[in-house]
Amino acid sequence: MRYSRVLKIRELTTRICSIMFFKKLRSKKEKLASESQKIRMTRDFFYKIASVVSISFILLLSAISISLAEDSYPDNLYWGDTHVHTYLSSDAFSTGTRITLDQAYRFAKGDRVRASGGQYASLRRPLDFLMIADHAEDMGAFAALSKGEKVIKDKNKLAELIKNLVSLPTAKDIVNSKTEDEFIALQNKLIYAKGLKQTKFNLDQNFRRKVWDQVVDEAERHYEPGKFTTFVGYEFSASNNGMTHRNILFLGSPDETKSILPFSSYHSNDPNDLWDFMAQYKRETGGDVISIPHNSNLSRGQMFKNETFDGERLSYSYLKTRAEFEPVIEVTQYKGDSETHPLISPLDDYADFERGWYDSLIGSNNDSISIKKENAKNSYARSILKKRAKIGKSIWNKSF
Repeated sequence: MRYSRVLKIRELTTRICSIMFFKKLRSKKEKLASESQKIRMTRDFFYKIASVVSISFILLLSAISISLAEDSYPDNLYWGDTHVHTYLSSDAFSTGTRITLDQAYRFAKGDRVRASGGQYASLRRPLDFLMIADHAEDMGAFAALSKGEKVIKDKNKLAELIKNLVSLPTAKDIVNSKTEDEFIALQNKLIYAKGLKQTKFNLDQNFRRKVWDQVVDEAERHYEPGKFTTFVGYEFSASNNGMTHRNILFLGSPDETKSILPFSSYHSNDPNDLWDFMAQYKRETGGDVISIPHNSNLSRGQMFKNETFDGERLSYSYLKTRAEFEPVIEVTQYKGDSETHPLISPLDDYADFERGWYDSLIGSNNDSISIKKENAKNSYARSILKKRAKIGKSIWNKSF
């Protein structure tokens, strides 16, 4: 089990008291500071808020070995990513991604890798840890079809899907477009192709097992104790009148993580059912697992609403379970920022920063401003941090 580079996930995340947006460190004073001053300022920042931050594809974890009650500084900062897709994700494949698990890991470790568009790329600084979180829904199906594997039993659906996939432009075609109009036209084809991932293929159990075993094996193969940590995981891509996606991160041996198959939205969109699956994993293997919600900015108030999936009142048991399995949230990525929104932080100059390619609150023209504000309060991390204390005190007279 991986304790050498990142402390046990449960020991780490139970000490996290806040989620903040890292880019606000870029103050004028910081720009004038020397490199050594920047390091001290950053260290002090993390001391004050003990935060976990996700910036685009970078998640910063502060590994805390001493209780915050002792008023000590974090020991180390680790840089990594818990939300990477490869060609095993149906939406990534249909939009041009051909990066394999091996390539993704090698890139994270600093190797020079050829991207789907044909160019070579490498990181200036290798990451400390990585979790590849391909979508559980139909994981590996498109990649297998591209290799001629007939993983879909419905012949008509199979023929139609192959026809659509073959007609798609490649990322290289788009990058090498001769005109702007050609670039936009080809890009739009890939954007529309993302809808192909909605197809439910009812994949054979043996195929699902083969793909998941590959995910585990590649993570183990690239694990370098004391240098580079890999986590086995996947994305749970649920929807409930809004995006309620979560990345599931496992802690355990290969035998333990191979003992399950990913629980997906095809099984249920109810997060409580997901947590039951996670609890079963812990109970039967002795391992650990957490869920990391992301893109709550696109959830239309569903991610942190004041009732359960079935519309029931939040209970002590429900909140206790969620606190156990969801101690952190991914607040920023290319689909927008999930820290706060102008509707709920009108005096914050940064509230309008990186709202993403589509603002599901402002874009919902049929909703009144009061409904939009309420949805914002139930979608963004800052308001949830404020609300959790009130909820906790009202239910069991403690801060939640």
